[in-house]
Amino acid sequence: MNQSVSQKIAQYAYNFQLKDTPADIVAKAKSIMLDAIGLCFATTDMEYADISYRLVEGFGGTAESTVIGRSFKVPAVWAVLVNGIQIHGHDYDDTHAGSVAHTAPVIAPIVMALGERNNLPGIQILEALVLGLEFDCRVGLASCGGFHKRGFHTTALAGVMGGVIAAAKALGLNPDQVCHAQGIAGSTAAGLREAYLSGGSWTKMLHPAWAAHGAVMAALLAQQGYTGTPTVYEGRFGLFKSHLHPDDADYSALLDDLGERWEIRNIDFKPYPCGVINHAFIESVFKLQQQQDMAIDAIKQVVCHIHPDAAQTVCEPIPSKRRPESGYHAKFSLPFAVAAALVDREVSLKTFSDAKVKDPEILGVVDRVDFQVDPDSPYPATYPARIEIRMTDGRVFTHYQPHNKGSRENPMTESEIREKFYSNAMHKITRAQADEIYDCIMQLEDLDDSLILSRYLNY
Repeated sequence: MNQSVSQKIAQYAYNFQLKDTPADIVAKAKSIMLDAIGLCFATTDMEYADISYRLVEGFGGTAESTVIGRSFKVPAVWAVLVNGIQIHGHDYDDTHAGSVAHTAPVIAPIVMALGERNNLPGIQILEALVLGLEFDCRVGLASCGGFHKRGFHTTALAGVMGGVIAAAKALGLNPDQVCHAQGIAGSTAAGLREAYLSGGSWTKMLHPAWAAHGAVMAALLAQQGYTGTPTVYEGRFGLFKSHLHPDDADYSALLDDLGERWEIRNIDFKPYPCGVINHAFIESVFKLQQQQDMAIDAIKQVVCHIHPDAAQTVCEPIPSKRRPESGYHAKFSLPFAVAAALVDREVSLKTFSDAKVKDPEILGVVDRVDFQVDPDSPYPATYPARIEIRMTDGRVFTHYQPHNKGSRENPMTESEIREKFYSNAMHKITRAQADEIYDCIMQLEDLDDSLILSRYLNY
């Protein structure tokens, strides 16, 4: 009898051991978790994080898992929700090239919360983390960009499926339970791109958080004997056919070469706290500024050449992208990001504040930023940028950036990732406390008691 896709994944996940994982994959997974923890500390005092924390605090329940940066424990299903919102809040978290999915805000909260709840050894936490990240990427990749084209947020849909594998591994589920857990999780897969393409609402932050919540709930239900459909992926009304209608998925991207081809290698870290599509354009601006004398007042027009699918996210509709409603809304505006880079010669957390989006000097440049669609762009396999800056004296400066900083082809160094963690964490904790977290993550496989890690997260 042929196995379903979820049955094949379940068997692989059940048999998976960290010792069979390449060293670079383990190192990458640790860096992703470290990055996620830093982002929790960086956002813990933001209003959206405070609202979500106060909500789940009011629910009460067993003190199982830490809300990072709050020194407070709640049931694991709610800890993952708040921590997921915090990790994704600044849009400073990783992105998987190819699927355009954020992985850390779904998977990291799950393995930390369940690791603390069940006091798991570090090796089991890492096994769950690696599996969750890999299948998150693969489910997104299998959609062939179709989730986004149909108006769904890949981070949410792929995230809950990768997340349930992570949760199942953390809970030690058997293959049948892992299969059922996936079947349950598929019915929680949701997330609309409208959440961040129109206006400046906080809804996008909820997408990975709700995926993490749904994944943990599904795994816990399956552990208790609750059943789920075994054809959640390929069924005639399964995840792919329902969300990609009338198209279907590339199942080879989901299943082929498991244990040999690692999509984790294609997870990009972010050096800038905004939509990753903007990053290479920001870098192009900085490189042209280093090479050329470009007075702001002498810039006549800036033209960004961009793939039409990417333009839908960061360039259209152009009136609202030129006048973002909030700092959060500005994170998904290419005109604003380019203008801010030109004016301030830096892009950081303070670039995307509600006050900054009203800066008259930046807005004066925003009105000179246009875009042209480039159907030959390799997006979303990579996130390139081609930019022209036309001056009032007739000079035209051009730059092509084939790979964004943080990508596999243009990676952030270990030192840069570490310093990003420290910069974010020290919004809330001291350097010495951040040192303890860093050392703990780097030695995670040697921890017999994960409560050591959770103690540090309670700062």
